[in-house]
Amino acid sequence: KRLTDESGLCVDCIMGPQSNKRLCWDLMGLVMVAYDVVMTPLGLIMREFLWINALGWTVNVFWTFDIGVNFCTGYADETDVVMDWKKIA
Repeated sequence: KRLTDESGLCVDCIMGPQSNKRLCWDLMGLVMVAYDVVMTPLGLIMREFLWINALGWTVNVFWTFDIGVNFCTGYADETDVVMDWKKIA
């Protein structure tokens, strides 16, 4: 059974800003940034290979999903952690 707030929205779907799920997501983001830092300049001088193109699309899809994940992550407001859908958005 999923927890819901007073408006019926799913509370389980919101990640805490210090949660392990958020940490894993941020570490994946770090890997994607490292890939971008290395491959963007190399892409200017190298021929396109299928696997490089596929990895580039994977990184682009990750950053697209990251926008949505940020709308499902709570945030710290001074001493409180805000986990309310309306305040996050």
